[in-house]
Amino acid sequence: MRIRKRLFIDRKVQGALMLRAVEYWFCCLLTVALALLAWSLITGPDQPLVQFFLDSWRFFLPTAVVSLLILPLLVYDILRLSNKFTGPLFRLRRELRRLAAGEQVPPMHFREGDFWPDLADEFNAVAQRMEMLAGRAEQGRKSAEPSQPEASKRASGTGNYSPAQSPERAGASTAGVAVKSPPEDSSRRDRLCELPR
Repeated sequence: MRIRKRLFIDRKVQGALMLRAVEYWFCCLLTVALALLAWSLITGPDQPLVQFFLDSWRFFLPTAVVSLLILPLLVYDILRLSNKFTGPLFRLRRELRRLAAGEQVPPMHFREGDFWPDLADEFNAVAQRMEMLAGRAEQGRKSAEPSQPEASKRASGTGNYSPAQSPERAGASTAGVAVKSPPEDSSRRDRLCELPR
């Protein structure tokens, strides 16, 4: 069982929950006080209003003190309970940031008693799938790249490459197309024959 080192993790969420608990405590205390005052005013003997409030305050003071002593326990229990879902969400957000940055993320496991334990298994499945796809993409990129010596030969024009192996001449020979020389001019040939020897 992993020990919880910190209970207060998410200030925004846990702080709002604790503040709401204090507000509920105060509203409950005020409601009970007003209800007791109203009941004492209706059923109590006739007496001056100041004396009535003093008697009611002495009656209500022990209840308010006991309720005030219970308030820290209530806030602490809410803090522990909220840690069981803010802790997993905090870790999930941290690992998602690492995964988005391209880092290798180890399998994630929540603590015993945390909410949504299946969420860690689903995240691990997604991370494993992304790692496998990234490995396939890297392997395909390496296989698509030409070897370095062959690429340098093509770039420098060296190697066993000859004009006879050009695609144009190869295509012409395979297609059976004969390359003919242009016809010779007959008048030029007659003039060459008439030149003195």
